[in-house]
Amino acid sequence: MKAKFQNKYRIESARLKKWDYGSNGGYFITICTSGREHLFGEMQDGGLYLSDIGLLAQKYWKEI
Repeated sequence: MKAKFQNKYRIESARLKKWDYGSNGGYFITICTSGREHLFGEMQDGGLYLSDIGLLAQKYWKEI
């Protein structure tokens, strides 16, 4: 792989070097949709209102 891309697409990790990412903790996950469509819900009046797809995503994320 290294020879194929000649490090052209390699970027440095944004991870904190001294943190054990295998330990329990809270993490933020960012998902970008095609065209930045608001598929999972909308922010209104300081709150998040989930769409049907957003409710399904939340349900299955909690199961993970």
